[in-house]
Amino acid sequence: MKCPFCSSDRGSKTNEDMIEEIMKRVEANNDTGSMWLAYLYFKGAMGVQQDRTKAKELLLRAAKLGLSKAH
Repeated sequence: MKCPFCSSDRGSKTNEDMIEEIMKRVEANNDTGSMWLAYLYFKGAMGVQQDRTKAKELLLRAAKLGLSKAH
């Protein structure tokens, strides 16, 4: 079964495309998507402005969704 968030042309995606894909995961209550977006906010990576408060909120969300790595 193919992931509804992924596509085969991953190498040609821009940062904006990848962030949009991650946001779709977060909106669908995907624990891994929440963790990845938290990382981007924590580091201020891929054009996302650094916001450690938002990163913490997203990590807590990922933990509540069952992702043990988020602890």
